[in-house]
Amino acid sequence: MSAAPSPDAPPASSWRDLLELTKPRLSFLSVLTTLVGYAAARPGWHPREFVFLCLGTCACAGGVAAVNQWMEADTDARMDRTADRPLPAGRIPPGNAFVLGWGLSALGLGCLFAQVNGLAAFFALATIVSYLAVYTPAKRASRWSTELGAIAGAFPPLIGWAAAEGGVVR
Repeated sequence: MSAAPSPDAPPASSWRDLLELTKPRLSFLSVLTTLVGYAAARPGWHPREFVFLCLGTCACAGGVAAVNQWMEADTDARMDRTADRPLPAGRIPPGNAFVLGWGLSALGLGCLFAQVNGLAAFFALATIVSYLAVYTPAKRASRWSTELGAIAGAFPPLIGWAAAEGGVVR
């Protein structure tokens, strides 16, 4: 026999909450710009490489979005626009978001490294580092945060190009 949840217990996490944590619309844009870089470098179709590029980039993008939300849960709780996100609303425990984010990021990097190439994985890592170590902290400290965030936004096309070419120069 299971006990009824206490009225003070946070609501249970749902798959929708976990998906929301990965910011699917923003993550889709990262994958899309990666594929633009890939198509620009290699117009031919290489299904296996293409699939692993999509999977790896998608995992990295979702992972970095989850870690970003974990890092910003306190400020998200104070803004009307973001207060209902899964972490500030208490629908996902912070530890779960942390593990999901880093797990997805590691999975994506591993996929890119093992199934695409090391340079594509390097550019994905550069995206993760610049987003979490430059852009996210800059939002609290500098009015130049959007410009600094453009650094992270510039890497996805390079992920695609590197996947297709194995380098950045033809």
